[in-house]
Amino acid sequence: MATKRLHRLVDHVRLGELRDSRLELSASCTEKLENGTGDPEACLSFLVEYNLELAGLALALDSGDAVVGRHFAAAADAGKRWLTAPSERIGDVRRFEVAINSNPKSGTSSATIQERPVLVAPRGWKRGWDVGDFDIALSILIAFGSADSARQAAAVDEESYRSPEVLAEEAYFIAVRALKAWVLGDDSAAEANCRDALANAKQPRLRAFAAAIATLFKDNAAGFPVALTDLVAAHRRSFAREPAMPVGVFSLSGLALCRMARTYGITIEDQLYLPTRFLNPDPIR
Repeated sequence: MATKRLHRLVDHVRLGELRDSRLELSASCTEKLENGTGDPEACLSFLVEYNLELAGLALALDSGDAVVGRHFAAAADAGKRWLTAPSERIGDVRRFEVAINSNPKSGTSSATIQERPVLVAPRGWKRGWDVGDFDIALSILIAFGSADSARQAAAVDEESYRSPEVLAEEAYFIAVRALKAWVLGDDSAAEANCRDALANAKQPRLRAFAAAIATLFKDNAAGFPVALTDLVAAHRRSFAREPAMPVGVFSLSGLALCRMARTYGITIEDQLYLPTRFLNPDPIR
């Protein structure tokens, strides 16, 4: 794979300030979990987010592999616990429609907010979850967790993360199905879902992700790195517009795929956006 420069981040001073903030927030969440004063599901979701950000910050600030590895491991531990944590979030789902009314002559605008009928939540939905959350948790465990923890994540019902609060294209669910099926050893279902995702996905990242998984079924040692390059390129373009997002320093989906590829004897060398030296060295399947 061709070597490219990392997309430009904000300056080191601001990154250091962000690191200190995330360390403080992470410690607060941990304390609330330990003393029972916080919602377990919410605290663990924040710990996943903060530790991924801290891993990215440690990479950007050259804090050393021990620090980076510790945060990836902490994210995997929180992700595993997050999957089974009870949610104590209260309150009904509420839906609002906002209309912006502009007056070109006066140069003014106003907003009208109206509450709309509540969308019916699917049976089995875990309040606060959406497909993006689950994708992150599953990918963390595939990249850094044990094979058992990845299988436990892959066995989670889709209904639990079909949120009525977050809109996502159907191809995202299909791509996640492919990932789950692969982890559970159902290559036929994984390959079929990859084809569906490729046919229907609108986002370049989803198409590249499905294409990369699909190459594994062909035992394609040459095709996988090419597909992975496309995935990393889509990741880079996305986060180039977000210079203050430290998780943009690495491609979590790419790292998960790199560990999966080792099942077929395909090894991707450590590089920008893919610090594969931090992957769990044990077989994932």
